[in-house]
This record gives sequence, C-alpha cells and structure tokens, in this order.
Amino acid sequence: MTKKIIVVVGISLILAMGLCGCVDEVVEDTDGDGYNNDVDLFPDDSTEWEDTDDDGYGDNSDAFPTDASEHLDSDGDGVGDNVDVFPDDPTEWVDSDGDGYGDNSDAFPDDPTQH
Repeated sequence: MTKKIIVVVGISLILAMGLCGCVDEVVEDTDGDGYNNDVDLFPDDSTEWEDTDDDGYGDNSDAFPTDASEHLDSDGDGVGDNVDVFPDDPTEWVDSDGDGYGDNSDAFPDDPTQH
C-alpha cells in the first residue's frame, strides 16, 4: 500500500509543478523528429535538424554538410555541382582544355584541338 501512495504523491507533485509554472521550460518538438525546437534549426521539417556548415541546407539533404560552398551533387560522382563541369555525368567533372569533352574520356585533355 505504501508504494502506491508514493507514486500518487509523485505524480501529483509533477502535475502541480506544471500547473503552478514552477517548470521553467516546456519541451516542444513541432516536427516530431526527436529534436526540441530550441536546438532544431529546422523545427518544421522532420527530416532536418542540423546545418553543420551554415549554408541553409540541412545536413541530411546536403551532399557536402561540411562545405558551405556546395550542397548538391546531381550525378553522385563526389564533385559538387558548383564546380562540376558535367553535373549530370558521373564519369566526368573536369574539362581542362575546354573542348567540351571531359578529361576522363579525352585522349588529349590539354589540347583543345583534339579529343
């Protein structure tokens, strides 16, 4: 019988603290991602909560979460679209001689008159 009384008293104290304003902080997680709004940089997006490089793109969708100059890699070749000369071709990313052929398939990557 004693154990039941302690539990009831404990619950009553918790409820009373919440009702009297004794609890300083109300924990809120608007998007339900498990991160409280006060630490969630994207409180309305359940897929994002952090932005390590402060580029405005959440780490979960940012292909380069530690590089603020890049966030997208459309072809998945590991080179960001901002510097990838061929952003839709996973086999090419640089064209050193500017002839329109990527260095990986260009037999003469430094000669724009041949490829």
